[in-house]
Amino acid sequence: MSSYMQRHCSFVTIILILFFQFLLSACTSTPDKAEHCGLVSAYLAPPETSNLYPMVITHLDGKSVISQPNYQLPTGKHIFTAVELINTPNLHIPISRRIPKQLTIDVQPNTQYHIAARYAPDHTKNQDYWQPYVWEKLKYECEFDHSTENYQ
Repeated sequence: MSSYMQRHCSFVTIILILFFQFLLSACTSTPDKAEHCGLVSAYLAPPETSNLYPMVITHLDGKSVISQPNYQLPTGKHIFTAVELINTPNLHIPISRRIPKQLTIDVQPNTQYHIAARYAPDHTKNQDYWQPYVWEKLKYECEFDHSTENYQ
């Protein structure tokens, strides 16, 4: 083999080695963006026999949101601000005096939380007449991809 061919083969070999090292380092240094998540749902009508009523989410983690039926979230604590949709003749607080309330949920992996407004009929003369409430927890498999950077 000529000296030129030997140098050319060595050069190509070095380039290939560097290329594969670059590929391998890119694979190992890129963090896995997918991780476990949970789902918070406000769409399911709660059982009225338990004094539970629908509510609307207005803010999530301090940011205003357009109300959605489901919020797929990474694990950890999330703060929901909500307004109740209690419709009962026993409630004598005008709509203009009803205030939003917060609910903190520590979202666990693969868990779905159904939330509602819990009505307390014996407190209808003050703002304690309702509390945001997790009325059901279910198993739910999901993966959250942080690269999308938005909640569903």
